Amino acid sequence: MGQRLIYWIFQRGKNCKHCCLWCEYYDLCRADVLAQDEREEKHGKERAEE
Repeated sequence: MGQRLIYWIFQRGKNCKHCCLWCEYYDLCRADVLAQDEREEKHGKERAEE
């Protein structure tokens, strides 16, 4: 439950106004944000190499 609260307070990239503590889509939302972070990180490394 602590993870959900921390994620809800500090979530990035989502405009959701619902509380993550009781959200049925928490796992999908978190996975989407983590995947987006990985893509951005990978894209940043590719740009740095150019």
